[in-house]
Amino acid sequence: MRSPGAVIAVGGDGRTGLLRSAELLREDRAAPKALPSLRDSRREPIVAVLTHRDGSRFVLVVGGYSQNGELQSPRHRSMEVLDVKDLSRGGYLGRRRAAWTYAADALAVPRDHETAAHGVIDDRYLIIAGGINVRVPGAAPAAATATATAEIFDAWTGTWRACADMPKSRAIRKGVVVQGTFYVEPSGHDTELGDLYFTYGVKTDTWGTAEGLPERGEIEFHAQDASGTDAVVANVAEFLQAHEETPSDGAEDREIYFSRAVELISV
Repeated sequence: MRSPGAVIAVGGDGRTGLLRSAELLREDRAAPKALPSLRDSRREPIVAVLTHRDGSRFVLVVGGYSQNGELQSPRHRSMEVLDVKDLSRGGYLGRRRAAWTYAADALAVPRDHETAAHGVIDDRYLIIAGGINVRVPGAAPAAATATATAEIFDAWTGTWRACADMPKSRAIRKGVVVQGTFYVEPSGHDTELGDLYFTYGVKTDTWGTAEGLPERGEIEFHAQDASGTDAVVANVAEFLQAHEETPSDGAEDREIYFSRAVELISV
């Protein structure tokens, strides 16, 4: 019988400041279970479930705001990792409390879930693209500026690398992976590329453009195993649904789905 699914929640904004806490909520239990705390307090971190070369899975938490404030507030470059097998033990390894593995300078650019698009490709790669640039300490407040840079984490090698830049800067846009291709939703700005999706292929490290996503029935949830069981599902648990306007020729509306930050795992 398939083990029950679970949702993991990390960081956040508490009454006295940002949180380091992490919790696991299983679908067969009424109350969440406390997990080992993060090293860094984080708000709006990017969370993903990835797979090592040997097939073992782990939760990766990276970036996020390091303090409250505006969109240009300071953010983390650090990441923290915890094996999924440790979650199934309630955060304990025998009598020893499991801990997150910490890396201080993982990201080249500080990023967060609120302003940067991200997605998981083939259970192996976490790509993060765009976002809002951090304001230089001491600089006068100014309009937020977006970035076109992107970077990717390879779970098989445990390393980050820079990706090719997006065709244009984008921020506060969602991303989704469809059939191995990463899509960043349109900016909506009145520009040449404002109404187009940006698409990224990890094998070629190139960006392209597209007018829309495939039909709903063509979307393959990358985390399904060979039998079709949702063994681990990341970035597809909750969707933002939009309907295109009905064309003048009477064609049916088309549904478009974007992933949100909810992470589903099996423990």
